[in-house]
Formats: sequence, structure tokens, C-alpha cells
Amino acid sequence: MNEVVHFFENLSEKQKEHLIHSPTIRDAFSADLADDFDLSQDEIRNMLEELIEDMHPADSFKIPQLQLQKKRVSWDKGESFKIKEKKAQLMNKFLELLQNDNGLSKTPMLKVIKKDNPLWRNLANDVLEYMVDRDLIIKISNKYYLTDTLLEKENTFHRKVYDYICKGPITISALLFNLNYRNPKGKAKLLSVLSLMQREGMIYRDGNKWILRNNTSQWED
Repeated sequence: MNEVVHFFENLSEKQKEHLIHSPTIRDAFSADLADDFDLSQDEIRNMLEELIEDMHPADSFKIPQLQLQKKRVSWDKGESFKIKEKKAQLMNKFLELLQNDNGLSKTPMLKVIKKDNPLWRNLANDVLEYMVDRDLIIKISNKYYLTDTLLEKENTFHRKVYDYICKGPITISALLFNLNYRNPKGKAKLLSVLSLMQREGMIYRDGNKWILRNNTSQWED
């Protein structure tokens, strides 16, 4: 337990602020720490909640300070068009990876996309710095997380899938048609969402149809 407290206290003020104001980031961060410290996610989350509550009394007595305008990170650093294309490719890949598994460090992401070499690592540093500066992602310790703005877009997709399943048993083909996601990438995204909902006990599969759990009697003859 003390290791978790020590880890939290060593975070920067900005990283602590993200944890304080974003329950979504706090949940993802708790899951990561649970693996690192061999504790349950609930134990980690409860500890974070207590640590955050302990911070608030002190925060209420802080004297507002003048904030200096930080220089924004530039996307264009005078590179060639080819390098800018590589940077754009990296940013898209990073966003895709974090949408599937929120909370990843740089090296694992580069390894997944087979770009773990000096050239791409240098470009990744620039791209990740830019993404953090523009609030596309946040960095806590050595891991990157999608901000709530981007997560909200994903949550909207999840809600649409859930709404269609609530209307009655439905096939993957019908879901893809209704969601207008009739392409390989769309199908992969849908399967990922269905798998997540199934693990969370929200839905189950019967034959080729997906059904809302605990609400099946109305569909039975």
C-alpha cells in the first residue's frame, strides 16, 4: 500500500490534476497500478480516492498564482513532407492503439506497429509531445491515456451498440448495417466493443445473435 502512496506522491502536479478531475483516467490508471502492485483495481481506486480527498483541504488554502503562457508545441518543425507524413501516420496509430487499450507507454506502442527503431522513436517523441500539448492524450508516469474528449467519442459508439441490442437480439451484420460501419475496420471495432460488453456481463451471444443479459424473457415465445 505504501508503494502506491509513494508512487502517487511522486507524480507531477499536472498528472495529479488529471487524476482528480477525470474518473475515466482514474479507472484506467487504477487498472495499470493493480497489475504493477498485485492489488485489486478496487483497492487501488479506493486508495486514490482517499489520497485525492486528503489533497483538497490544502488546495482550498492555496493562493492563486499568475500563470505564464506556455509556448505551444509546433507540429511543423521544418521537416520534409515525407517526415510529416510519417508523423501523421504515427499519431493515427497511437490513437487507434489507445482506443483499444487506454494506458500504454511509447515502446510497446512502437513495437506493436513495428516501428521500434531510432528514427521512429525520435519522431514518436515529437508526436507524443504534440498530442499531450493539444490535449489529445495525457501522460501519467510513463504511460499515455486518451483524454475524456476522445473517450467520449468512443463512449458514444458503445452507447449506440448497446441501444441496438436493447431493442432485441441482433446479428453482427445487422449492427454493422445500422451503424453504417460496413468495412473491415468497422467490423473489428464492433467486435472489440461486443467482446468488452460480454466480459462486463452486459450482453451474451446465442448462435449468431447478441442479446441483452437479464432481459431475455421478453424475447421468448
